[in-house]
Amino acid sequence: MHRDLKLDNILINFPNHDLLTEDDLRELDLETEPFCVKIADLGYARELTTQSDGRATSFKGSPLMMAPEQLSTYWGRGSGYSHKIDVWAIGVIFYQMLTGMFMFCVGRETKRKDAMSALYKQIKRGTWSWPADITICLDTFDFLNKTM
Repeated sequence: MHRDLKLDNILINFPNHDLLTEDDLRELDLETEPFCVKIADLGYARELTTQSDGRATSFKGSPLMMAPEQLSTYWGRGSGYSHKIDVWAIGVIFYQMLTGMFMFCVGRETKRKDAMSALYKQIKRGTWSWPADITICLDTFDFLNKTM
């Protein structure tokens, strides 16, 4: 399991181009342009073994991307976590890609211990929402699915 999946650790390579500017990227047709997606920064990656009972218990990764069972290790609670935390992180990454915002967050002025507690409560409760402009698109998508 990777344990620190986030946008910063996802790299995209366009083999037909040596150097791309932001303007170049905007003009690329991703339907025809070959590219390769790679996951980087394997510093926290870990192979789960039968000795570990398929679970890890250490606090590693980026809290804003963590699944509840992974975040609970900050206080030494819980029974550990499995590779499923990476699936959670992919969902949070998709949310971030669609909205440009983190799914869960706390104010910068909050002290670290209080921030971790507030973040954990938000994630456990599942308190997040779509921005209004995204909701309109999702409502349209739901409508189209029901009519087909």
